[in-house]
Amino acid sequence: MAVILLWLVTMTSGVAHFSFADALATHKLGTLSLPGVPVVLICGLACAAAAVGLFLGRSRRRSR
Repeated sequence: MAVILLWLVTMTSGVAHFSFADALATHKLGTLSLPGVPVVLICGLACAAAAVGLFLGRSRRRSR
């Protein structure tokens, strides 16, 4: 998944919109708009870090 996200960074453009309420909520809390490239890049790097942490955690348990 991290590889796909990091590959998609090259094709990302525009703005990412994050809503603080769901579509059926009675109160709208607003929307946060951020540039799309940094959002996809941060998600890709976080996913890669989680995969590395998962791999290292499993390999350390096996070596003991």
